[in-house]
Amino acid sequence: MKLFRRGSKRADEQAQTAPADVVPTGPAPALHMQIVAHTDDDLYFMVPDLLHTVRAGIPVVCVYLTAGEADGRNVATSDPKRGDAPVDFEGYTTGRQAGLRAAYSAMVTGHRDAVWERGTRTIRDGVVAEVNTLTDGPAPITLIYLNLRMVQEDQPPARLRTLWTGEVESEPTLRPTDSPIPGASGTYRMTREGLIGSLVDLLTEYRPTVVRTLDPDPDHLKYDNGRAHYCDHEDHTASAQFALAALRSYDAAGHYQPLVVESYRGYWNKLWPFNLSGAAFAEKMKYLNIYGGVDGHDCENPALCGDRQLGDRSYNRGYGQSTTYRYHGTTNWLQRQADGRLVAFGVLNGRPVQWTETGAGSGTWTDPAPLGTWSQGQADDESFLLPQLDVVPDREGRFHVLGLRATLSAGIYGHSRDVVRAWQSAPSGTFGNWENLGNPYNPEGNNPIKRREIGMPVGAVDAGGRLYFVTRNFGFGLSARRCEADGTWSGWLDYGGRSQDGYSTVTTARGTIEIYGGSVGDGVQPGVIRWRQRTAGGAALPEYDTYLPAPAGTPSVLEQPDGRLLLLVRQPQTAWVLGYRQTEPGGRWDTRPSLLGGDGGFGPLAVRLLPDADKLLIAQRNDGGTVSVTLQPAQGESLHNEWIDLGDGPFIHSPSIAVDAGGTPTVAVIGTDGRLRTNRLQLVEGELKPEGWQTV
Repeated sequence: MKLFRRGSKRADEQAQTAPADVVPTGPAPALHMQIVAHTDDDLYFMVPDLLHTVRAGIPVVCVYLTAGEADGRNVATSDPKRGDAPVDFEGYTTGRQAGLRAAYSAMVTGHRDAVWERGTRTIRDGVVAEVNTLTDGPAPITLIYLNLRMVQEDQPPARLRTLWTGEVESEPTLRPTDSPIPGASGTYRMTREGLIGSLVDLLTEYRPTVVRTLDPDPDHLKYDNGRAHYCDHEDHTASAQFALAALRSYDAAGHYQPLVVESYRGYWNKLWPFNLSGAAFAEKMKYLNIYGGVDGHDCENPALCGDRQLGDRSYNRGYGQSTTYRYHGTTNWLQRQADGRLVAFGVLNGRPVQWTETGAGSGTWTDPAPLGTWSQGQADDESFLLPQLDVVPDREGRFHVLGLRATLSAGIYGHSRDVVRAWQSAPSGTFGNWENLGNPYNPEGNNPIKRREIGMPVGAVDAGGRLYFVTRNFGFGLSARRCEADGTWSGWLDYGGRSQDGYSTVTTARGTIEIYGGSVGDGVQPGVIRWRQRTAGGAALPEYDTYLPAPAGTPSVLEQPDGRLLLLVRQPQTAWVLGYRQTEPGGRWDTRPSLLGGDGGFGPLAVRLLPDADKLLIAQRNDGGTVSVTLQPAQGESLHNEWIDLGDGPFIHSPSIAVDAGGTPTVAVIGTDGRLRTNRLQLVEGELKPEGWQTV
């Protein structure tokens, strides 16, 4: 598809410096790649998504940038004699990598002792990396260790951050004790350009359809004297920045298939309500315990059979109880245009795209096409769109698409994170140039630290036709802008509050906008927070009086035909779906939940009122990585806990629901190959009859 075959002079020049490997041509099968800092990052932060991938028989390539050698003592941190153990950086790295192979062996084959092929490959700067391959399963698993050394005796610790910023020219590599890599530790050195180029080479060779990274823009714990103190590990942050920089170069060189990126929060997970079900968390702990060498296996040399520093502490660290995306998406990315055709919006290769039904109610679709004009004639535009979009229909039936545009930089002042918008010229019309709506920290002070922490924008239109969007700001409250009916924008508005990231909005029958999120943090009672306009066009002020418990992630809100709001949330630690209703339109919330159950899972719930106005459809990603749906009464009757698993999968991001021109509800997802999948749900005598997934 031409959408994915782009090139540039800069990319061609970079390619000339690459190793002389043969680059395959043509579309590649679905393959997923993780690019992380340490050998347990994928287990901690990307499971259960990683488990779903492996079990679906999708090939996986994991790239580990650092050796993760820490203090070189592969002894439990609780051991009182730990300080007497000899320092052995190479040995500790060997133990970690052995534990990782055992964990992946158990995931794929059911036992920890599968046989791996261990070899090497030469990457940029002449560095030799170790490559481990497991073929004893439905699809190969490849682990690639670059082994950048972070600690050396008699020298201050190095960090990936200093390599990213250019504070150091290069970093040495470490050779694990039993590695097939030739030479000793320190034989090779990797530069910043060499690391990015090596990742581009790996992307070019393996051609993934999904790339998972860590969090490039973590939240801060405190901020003083212009300095932010972060909860997350700085190697996590830098590894994500290196990965995203490589993806930009890879995309500029042109490739043949769609590519979806997902970024995951790290240590910050422990500060929000835990979002995994008990079963999902227990399974994650199972593989972390194998990695830590505390699964009860016999081991002749305990120091080399796993990460003994971690040992059995994976449970009490807190950040394993959740899996959270850095860029929270909404579930309204599937819509019906004024001409009756469904249209889906997404981000592929860092660029906005749309799929459109070929005819109203046809169920057949076009290939993805560019959404609006992105670079506006700038051939060297290195900005990219972060992975999610919010879609807002206005009163005339036009769509406004909101996203977050980013650029990366070695220096902090070169980073940008800006809200952008594209909109239709007319109902069912084309989209024009993307408009830069800025960042609340750009106009005054140009604060490069604060501007990187804004959240994904979420929009709504009030009774007067005014478009609003809100985004979480550095202070964990909401910043907003308002567009008047004549197209002029307000300055940045401060709506205050304090909450975790992830919001949903509703425009009530009264024409006012309400915004819902989860409150958590210093001095704030945990629960559901709302921002509510008293009059259309007025300020949306924070209110903490819902008296609803804190949710595990983004709430979903919908106005019922009787004017009362319905709020759907996931319960922390169980992932059960709970429903809350107002006692009357605009009134207080009934704090007694309806238990909808569900099949576990995490992420926002898609909800859509069906045309007959007495039923609503809810869709969610479940613990199996597939989509479950339930048909519920829209008002009056009690909510129930009967769900249908639509099967297939696994899928990426969250599902969306729209009703086509014939009145048929349609659920859409993004597949693991980056392609759109839709499932039409016929209503027969009040029951759902899925037609099955169709791939676009």
